[in-house]
Order: sequence, then C-alpha cells, then structure tokens
Amino acid sequence: MKVISEISLRDFKFWSGGEDRAKNCTDEQLDKIESIMESDAPESGWTDDDINNFFWFDFDTIAAWLGYKDEKHFDAGVNEDDVKEAQDWFDGITDTEDMINIASLDREDYISTDEDGEEEFDEDLVYYDFSNWWYNMDDIEQVREYRKRN
Repeated sequence: MKVISEISLRDFKFWSGGEDRAKNCTDEQLDKIESIMESDAPESGWTDDDINNFFWFDFDTIAAWLGYKDEKHFDAGVNEDDVKEAQDWFDGITDTEDMINIASLDREDYISTDEDGEEEFDEDLVYYDFSNWWYNMDDIEQVREYRKRN
C-alpha cells in the first residue's frame, strides 16, 4: 500500500546524516528549503528517502539556496554577503599603520636605512605583506578576521 502525506519539513523525521544537517537549519531556513523543493519537485514527488538523502548527500545545494557557498560555509555561518563585506573592508584599508596593527606585522621589518643614514619606511612592502596575510586565508577565515574587528 502506498501512503502519501503532506507535512512540513519542520515536522519531517530525518535520520542519520540528514538529521545532522537538518537540525542545523532554523525553522525559517527549513521553510525556504521546503518552498524551493516544492517548486522543483520531481513529477512523482519526494519520498522520505529522497528528502533525507538530499539533506545528507547534497547539502551543498541546500546551502546555496540559503545564500551560502557550500556546507562548510553554512556550518561556519558565513554567507556570500559576509564574504563580500569582509573583502570590501579589506579593500578599504589604506593606512599602513592600520595594516601593521591588523595583521600583527612587525613595524621594524619595514624600516631601512638609506645610503645617507636616513631611515626609510617601505609602505609598498607593508601593503604587499598585508595583502599576503589576507589572501593566505580562506574566505571563512577572512570573515572571522573581519568580525573580530567590527
């Protein structure tokens, strides 16, 4: 006998890996996922196994529906807007002293003495090292760094 029932994703009884992922979603996120799943439903509908396996094995798709790059970003709470905001913050930093402080660079590494014995400060090298510091982090780490400072 085939039994068809209509329930909300909020009330769906996930299991195993599907349960692990679904429990990290808010009710609002589950509602959004449900809405998209309904509009993209296969002709035969979604079976219990289909739903659970979708959450278990294709959560990157679900994360993308919710505005995240993938499951890793979803788990970290870092959406695409957060990544852009962190990058915009980085791009707006132009003061070398701020760069040194933010990246915990050693100011003395950027001071040299010219042939006349005068000290020179190498702002280009500060910018280069600051940029390397930033771009050696993945975007989740960049957002965390941004959040620490804002």
